[in-house]
Amino acid sequence: MARLPLEQLSPLIAELYASIATPAALPLVLSQLEKLLDVDMVHLRIFNNQHQTILKLHTNPAILPLLASYDQHYYTIDPRKAVIRQKPVGEAYCCADYFDDAFVSRSALYQDWLIPHGWRYVAGGCVMRNQQHNADLAFHYMLGRKPFDQDKMAVIKLLLPHVVQMLQLREQTQALRERAAIGLHALEHLQYGVAGLGEEGELRYANRQAEALLPQLADHVRPSGLQRDGQLYRLLQQCRLQGHAVSYRQPQASGALHCLLLPVSRSVMWLPETDWNGCHTRYLLILNHTRQHRLAPASQLRELFGLSPAEARLAHALGCGQTVEHYAAANCVSVNTVRTQLSQVLQKTGESRQPDLIRMLMLIPPL
Repeated sequence: MARLPLEQLSPLIAELYASIATPAALPLVLSQLEKLLDVDMVHLRIFNNQHQTILKLHTNPAILPLLASYDQHYYTIDPRKAVIRQKPVGEAYCCADYFDDAFVSRSALYQDWLIPHGWRYVAGGCVMRNQQHNADLAFHYMLGRKPFDQDKMAVIKLLLPHVVQMLQLREQTQALRERAAIGLHALEHLQYGVAGLGEEGELRYANRQAEALLPQLADHVRPSGLQRDGQLYRLLQQCRLQGHAVSYRQPQASGALHCLLLPVSRSVMWLPETDWNGCHTRYLLILNHTRQHRLAPASQLRELFGLSPAEARLAHALGCGQTVEHYAAANCVSVNTVRTQLSQVLQKTGESRQPDLIRMLMLIPPL
């Protein structure tokens, strides 16, 4: 093989790292490596410590129907595994350096599976080894080709540390994605409106409740963000100068809309000090309408506390602001009956007084 020019490999290494942001692009990167290195297949396999496959990528689809028999039997007797396990993560090896023709002639793996299916040489190594996962990257030659030469092994040795780094960053990124997904899911189910604002009040994010409440602040907020001549923008400047939260109350025909504006902590954004200035979201705007609190439904209260249907209906009604007397009249039962039911509700919920019960009910996230 002619020595591979670095300028041909560098763009693929860049695409390898770019696949962290777009995991679906990784198979294409492996296919491009297969073509550039002139090998017959590239495979990347990530598995857990119980040998269950987490990710399996093969650039040659012809191998896919054969993998079941390998995984069921030949994987356990594959002598190449022991070599990989003995080598540090990121160090390349070539099977021809460890298994000569005499060994191959006696090996069940080679004689019963690899050679009958046309496969012969492999080079690669371990690219991940931690408490949760292991991963191998391998480059394959089919039967009839010579072992990997020094020039090609030099390229593989250059590539492996990049794959190691890419997989480490991929795991870290995946963890951050999971945290972000959980946070966004929680935000969408809050009864409060939450909006993210930029340095000058640009609207970066709004959950569903905020999207419903922001139009009620038309004198202060536009679709793009805070109006420069509005009260909320002046509060943002105050928040910036003072470094702590400020609040605003917007009276309305029915109730009022309460606004809390607070700076986002650097620690919340997981950013080092030097990266903070480039952060898009610098402030949170939290909105709450006094008339829009939604209480957990009676069916949810029944499941949470083991209430009877009548007790659950009473608890929900009290949480919504009804009095014992009003509830009794509306449901055609005596006040004494309702008080008896209330006593059972207090006992089952662990509260001692009706005000404590109502306060607790207000804190339950409704389904």
